[in-house]
Amino acid sequence: MAGTLSYLSFPAHRHRASVEPDHLIVSTQAATVVQLFAEGVLVPMGGPAVTVQIGGQEFGPCLLEAVETDGASPLDTTIILHFRRAGGP
Repeated sequence: MAGTLSYLSFPAHRHRASVEPDHLIVSTQAATVVQLFAEGVLVPMGGPAVTVQIGGQEFGPCLLEAVETDGASPLDTTIILHFRRAGGP
């Protein structure tokens, strides 16, 4: 689809998401997160809100509030992105 981005450079089962009323949590491979930052799709914490798409459903505006690792091997690191919906508490 024109104007959309897909960052499934790893198999889909290596990407996970949790959708809560006020928060989104996205777990993905480190290389995918680096690509999102490098291309300006994901902005640093404290930056402007972004739209997050999970399973074809858009959630936004969302603010990146935390970035952490799952502590796995540095060769296969999963990054966990915590987003707060911009209209929430």
